[in-house]
Amino acid sequence: MNEEITANKKYKDTLFRMLFKRKRELLTLYNALNGSHYTDTRRLTVTTLENAVYMGMKNDVSFIIGSTINLYEHQSTVNPNMPLRHLIYFAKQMSSYVDDSIYSSTLLKIPAPRFIVFYNGIRKQPERQILKLSDAYRIREDEPWLELKVQFININAGMSEDIKRSCRTLYGYCYFIDLVRRYRKWKNMSLDAAVDKAVMVCIKRGILKRFFIKMRTEMTGMPISIFEYDAEEELRKEYRHGRRDGERRGIRKGRKQGIAIGEARGESKGKIIGIAQGISQSLINILESYGEVPDELKARISLQKDINILSNWQKISLNVSDIGEFRQRTNL
Repeated sequence: MNEEITANKKYKDTLFRMLFKRKRELLTLYNALNGSHYTDTRRLTVTTLENAVYMGMKNDVSFIIGSTINLYEHQSTVNPNMPLRHLIYFAKQMSSYVDDSIYSSTLLKIPAPRFIVFYNGIRKQPERQILKLSDAYRIREDEPWLELKVQFININAGMSEDIKRSCRTLYGYCYFIDLVRRYRKWKNMSLDAAVDKAVMVCIKRGILKRFFIKMRTEMTGMPISIFEYDAEEELRKEYRHGRRDGERRGIRKGRKQGIAIGEARGESKGKIIGIAQGISQSLINILESYGEVPDELKARISLQKDINILSNWQKISLNVSDIGEFRQRTNL
């Protein structure tokens, strides 16, 4: 057993998919989530779309049991778009589930969907939360015409321990991931070395022992990502996502500040314009006391927005004998 398992980044499958593509393990995970006690794997029909790829990611696991279809996804990054992805996966599932009877006058019954995301990334997240498709809508509606909810479950150390206790495979998966992270962080190992060391430790401690022995003896060199989380790449992703989020927040903040400044300046400018209009009208009223004021003169006075000039004209208007003298002294 000298073969090393490497963390091939061009994966064809992930550890989560490999562990839970087996019906027995999948049924145990379902029971742990739902508090049920199914034992007959024949009641479970795996419906994972093996060739379903969206944005470079496969649909991890989906299956029908009873009257429900369950779509499970594993995520090592925070992805608020999971409801949209699940909508696409579910639509693909249903397109293969139904036939021409969808055009009949009889209501076609379909299994009720359940969407779950298991998260084990480095970014701190709550233990449980509900992600909604409607959060992505450009407009908010009290009752969206289309809604899809995804149960987000954090399976990092210290989180969702009740589920891990009930599903030993999920516990082993999380234990392995945590080991790799520790070796990477505290012992400064390369990813491949950390993965191989974690596999050996898990085998020695009887954690996913049969699975890892089979991996080492039968699957060496195959394009399998035994560890679908690369901390360095994750940090780069987080940086890129954070930068984009920061840019968007900066734009929004800048826009708000710009609006506030614009409003303040607009208010100030509005006051100036209002004062100018008031002086202009007062000046025209004074001139009308001397006789009829030509429209052309009214227009030139109204177009002047400089308060100082208007105030000076107003003073002159009070010390002339007629409109002609006013025009001569102001060059209007």
